[in-house]
Amino acid sequence: MKACSLDKSNPRVTFSLRIYASAFLTHTSVDPDAFWDQILKFSGAFVKSQTVADDKAIQVVLSSFSDVATSAENREGENRA
Repeated sequence: MKACSLDKSNPRVTFSLRIYASAFLTHTSVDPDAFWDQILKFSGAFVKSQTVADDKAIQVVLSSFSDVATSAENREGENRA
């Protein structure tokens, strides 16, 4: 089963699950380039899955990026302390 076929009926659910899982990865020693490449990849797939230009979808992506970036920044702060 391909990862991209998690839930074709509701791309927003699939995107949300992937972002949720990614937030946990910020607490591991995952390669930062690979981490962000994957987020960009499935975010692009989510936006492309929308049938019309959907400002709400873009807001979901931007909000999710902000949440993940905050989580990553918090991890960096923990490592410095």
